[in-house]
Amino acid sequence: MAGTGDSRAIFVVQRHFRIVRRGYDVEEVDRHLQLVSEWFTKSAAGQFAKQFEATLREREAGLEDHERLVADVKEQARRLIDGAGVEAEATLEGARLKAKAEAARIEHAATERAVEASEHLREAEAVLERARGDAEHLRATASAEGAAILDEARLDAAAAEVVREAKQTAGRILADAEARAATIIANA
Repeated sequence: MAGTGDSRAIFVVQRHFRIVRRGYDVEEVDRHLQLVSEWFTKSAAGQFAKQFEATLREREAGLEDHERLVADVKEQARRLIDGAGVEAEATLEGARLKAKAEAARIEHAATERAVEASEHLREAEAVLERARGDAEHLRATASAEGAAILDEARLDAAAAEVVREAKQTAGRILADAEARAATIIANA
C-alpha cells in the first residue's frame, strides 16, 4: 500500500491544471496544491520520494559511469582491433614481400640452372659430335684396315697357291729327275 501512495504523491505534486473561465479559483487550487506538495515533502512519502530521487540520481550517475566505462572499453577494443588490423596487414605485407623475394630467388636459381643445363647440353652435343666423328673415323680406318687385311689375305692365299703349285711343280720335276737319274743309272 505504501508503494501505491508514493506513486500517487508524485502524481499529485506534479499535477498541472488548465485555466478556464468557470470552475475553481485558480489561486485557491494553487495554494492547496502547494500545501499538498509541502505535506508530501515533509511526510514519509515525501522522504521516500527524496530518497527515491537520490537513489535514482545515484543510479543514473552509476549508469553514466558505467556507460563511460563501456565507451572506454569499446574505444580500447576499437584501438586494439585497429592495431591488430594494422599489425595483421603489416604481417601480411611482410609475408607477401618475403614470398615475392623467395619466388624471385627461386626464379633466378632456376634460370641459372637452365643456363648451366643449356651449357652442359651444348658440351654434351659437342662431345657427341666428336664421338660421332671419331666413330666414323674409326669405322673408316677399320674398313680400310679390313680391306688391306683382306687384300693381304688374298695375296697370302694367292702366294700360298703359287707356293703349292711351285711345290707340285718341284715335286714333278724332282720325280722326273729321279726317274731320269734312275734310267741313266740303269742304262749306265
